[in-house]
Amino acid sequence: MGNDKKVLIISNACFADSDSNGRTLAKLFHGFQKENLAQFYVYGSPNYDVCNNYYRVTDHDALSSFIKRREFGTILTGDLSEQVNSNGTSNMATPKKARKTPLSMLLREVVWKFGRWNGKKLQDWIEWFRPDVIFVSMADNCFVLRFAIQIAALRNIPIVVYSTESYCFKNFNYLTKRPSFFYSIFHVLLKREYREIEKYTVHGIFNTPLLKEKYENTFQYPCDVVFPSSDMDFIPNFDSCNKMKVSYLGNLGLARHKALIELAYALERVSPGLTLDIYGKVPDDKVGTELEQCSVVSYKGFVGYSDVVRIIHGSNLVVHVEYDDEFFNEDLRYAFSTKIADSVCSGTPLFIYARKDLAETDFLLKNKCAFVANTKEQLESELKKALYDVEARKSVVENSGNIREKYFLSNENFKKIIEGRSTGLENITS
Repeated sequence: MGNDKKVLIISNACFADSDSNGRTLAKLFHGFQKENLAQFYVYGSPNYDVCNNYYRVTDHDALSSFIKRREFGTILTGDLSEQVNSNGTSNMATPKKARKTPLSMLLREVVWKFGRWNGKKLQDWIEWFRPDVIFVSMADNCFVLRFAIQIAALRNIPIVVYSTESYCFKNFNYLTKRPSFFYSIFHVLLKREYREIEKYTVHGIFNTPLLKEKYENTFQYPCDVVFPSSDMDFIPNFDSCNKMKVSYLGNLGLARHKALIELAYALERVSPGLTLDIYGKVPDDKVGTELEQCSVVSYKGFVGYSDVVRIIHGSNLVVHVEYDDEFFNEDLRYAFSTKIADSVCSGTPLFIYARKDLAETDFLLKNKCAFVANTKEQLESELKKALYDVEARKSVVENSGNIREKYFLSNENFKKIIEGRSTGLENITS
């Protein structure tokens, strides 16, 4: 089913295969007609199977426009002959993202606010596309929101906002975990833009019920939940065997490696000789060393998404963890990992070790589609069930299959929202 409204997507990440944020956006717009999509983005390598009309302004482009006082930015259509920036460098490489601090985030906002990146070339590109709807992926920056507001105000176009995070509610310094005057300023500016974009927003879309409820209680636009979709094949795998393969695939930041080590020792106590296979990129040498020195884990390094799919289907149990720390629990309260959607949809039983008041744990508990340990004391008993209780494994897999059908396969509700069939949007854009 195609979408006959032309949608301008404004986001940090582009539609991409190599980035989790980019994959999430790409799956949301799966099935839309490519000619009706255009995306303004900051980083990533575009997926031309989803969209073939991009406008990229990187942080480096914004800085160049700030210093040189002229427009920087590139139109990308999938033609390799066009993959050259206005400064003569290739578009094919993705710049490494810098570490975020309150000061660097403030300076970034200054550069984007006063740079000359938003010039005639960009405005002509928007005029040529003539969008009916603006879709904004909200994150922890002001300039994306401010840009969307400018277009909406000048062209009388409604905005649909999308968020998977609670950045505007984070009164604590989630960037460096220390009290910071610069963070206080940054957060005030961010909240102001979230309030400003509310004036032009006709609908909000969020990836968990808890996050939807948070926004619904704060802002005046109607809100819906659209879970991250997954195209993972469902291959039921609930039988038990003598040599089980247990795998973790995902982010190793936010002290998750500590929770993984706790889980691995419990795993070894339940089944001596069994190790936890860990796939992911370590954030620093310290984390890598701690994993490599732990005898009950086997650190495999980073793998691409196609290997992630193969490993999940080749495992008897996949695990997800969140380290029990007051700061991290607050920071991750509304998060929902895309790996959870893939795991639930795979047919391989999922085990989660995390606090029960997190959005992802709450969802898995309510829908009985994972084995759950909320505390270190529960690990061994839950792991025994997850590994060797065939009836319990079968029940989790069957529930996962039902949840997969209900929440993770179709983006039909998302299409309805964008097309205005559930929001009154058609009255604004017709």
